[in-house]
Amino acid sequence: MKRLLMVLLFMMMAAQIIRSQDDSLSFNFDDIMDIVDEPSLNMKLFGDHYFQYHLPMQEGNYSTFIKAPKFINKFGLDIEKGDIELHSEWEVRGVLNETGEWNELSEARIGENYIKWKQERINIGFGYQDYSWGVADEFNPTNNLNPKDYEKGYEIDDIPILSASIRFYPNESFSFEGVFIPFEQSDKYFFDFEDEIPSELFSEFRFTGYDLQTNRPVVGLLSNTSKTNFDYLKFSPKSSLLGIKANYFSTDLDLSLSYVYDIDPFYTPVLDFEEYTIGVDKSVETRLNEEYSPEKAAEIINQLSNQKTYRVSKIDLTRRRIHRLGFDAKTIIDKYGIWLEACYSITEDKSNNSYKLRNDDLSWTAGLDFNYGPNDRFYVNLQYTGKWISKYDDKFFTDYQNGMPSLDQVSNPNYMEEYYYRSIVQPLGIQTERVTHGILAQFEWSFYNETLKPVINAYYTIPSGYDGKQKKRYGSLMLNPELEYMPGSSIHFKLGSYLAYSWYKPVGSNEIKNNDRSDLIGYLYPFNNIYLKVTYEWNINFEK
Repeated sequence: MKRLLMVLLFMMMAAQIIRSQDDSLSFNFDDIMDIVDEPSLNMKLFGDHYFQYHLPMQEGNYSTFIKAPKFINKFGLDIEKGDIELHSEWEVRGVLNETGEWNELSEARIGENYIKWKQERINIGFGYQDYSWGVADEFNPTNNLNPKDYEKGYEIDDIPILSASIRFYPNESFSFEGVFIPFEQSDKYFFDFEDEIPSELFSEFRFTGYDLQTNRPVVGLLSNTSKTNFDYLKFSPKSSLLGIKANYFSTDLDLSLSYVYDIDPFYTPVLDFEEYTIGVDKSVETRLNEEYSPEKAAEIINQLSNQKTYRVSKIDLTRRRIHRLGFDAKTIIDKYGIWLEACYSITEDKSNNSYKLRNDDLSWTAGLDFNYGPNDRFYVNLQYTGKWISKYDDKFFTDYQNGMPSLDQVSNPNYMEEYYYRSIVQPLGIQTERVTHGILAQFEWSFYNETLKPVINAYYTIPSGYDGKQKKRYGSLMLNPELEYMPGSSIHFKLGSYLAYSWYKPVGSNEIKNNDRSDLIGYLYPFNNIYLKVTYEWNINFEK
């Protein structure tokens, strides 16, 4: 923290010196530059500061980063001297939380910090870098090198990653890029993965009643201590990543092929089991003794008391390897920008038939954008997105009525192992349907010499190929209307709202609900809010 404050203090002092009109300071600096016979130096100092206040709509508290009032300051320095480029960016956050403790209110983060050596046909970079692979706007299936920051919920940011990169231009139409990341960095989520693991996995089955009509016991759950271990990635070559990309570009077409030796951002569980005897409540014994003869009641009670089964005793959450093959293409026809982008992800389940691992998937987006209206000041962006999961397991609630195992099979260890794995592997990867179709739309209008700009961002997804035994799903909507006022080029006032709804109807009910947690949009429903955001940007350029 002290080092960060020293860097920020130096940047502020440098900005003050450059802006100063003191002749002696300017003269001394020019004298130094004249003495050193080096290529020209370009330097830029910049800052981005914004305050954001949220008014919660569903839950009236500020308990998460999404809804908490915040003041975020970004400071940066760019230096170019000959073939060398230095970029340094830092972020200091002040976020109001429930505790009010100062050490929890403030936070410092490193942004992009790298050095690059640039030649006519080759660029080499080292440091914390962002990579913007893909040609689509907002939704980029091939952009998988940087970890993602989901803390804002409705907005997804890339996290700069420590890496080395090289880009080679053999001619004016081709480029080849290689990226080596010595160790993976994890994504940041607005929820805790451990909280997403159902406590029922660790619970013990217990006979809590007896159905006299079917002569079958009623099963309940007895809570038990949960034990979850995270197999965190180590700072070692075992967690390294590699990306390569070939790009063809011309005035008519931009085309790329890419490959990433990646690590699954979601966890895969490894389960340990233990055998136990299902208990019988005293109320069951009383009921049986009331309805049957002592001999018959004793026979049933003895049978139930010796029924054995298995429960999860421990879960190890691991990160598995994924191979990603990417393709993207973009062209311009008349005033329309048109693109297609897709990524096929290959998991460690080579045959795609293991219930212990997630299967391969294909993600894609196709879209177009264009300007229209007076002086082309209005903008439209439309995209069709989708995801397909190979051999998605859509029969869990079909095979296990009400999500419970068959009493005839609970003593079978293979049956119970498959039951537990199928109940958790796909949900931990936020996989809840075979195919997801989505429509993404963005509309921008500009009025009064670009000082007033209404904006609407909307994303609607429709699931298909899911298990409908539990509920019928009608889709999810994420909506972000915003009104931006810019009295000057450096200051922006934004008034908007973040809204997320995911509609479904439980089987046997006529009520349609709007907070389905079957996808990430449904997760965001409790965080719906109205916000006010004030942004100030500045930069100072110097050339010698």
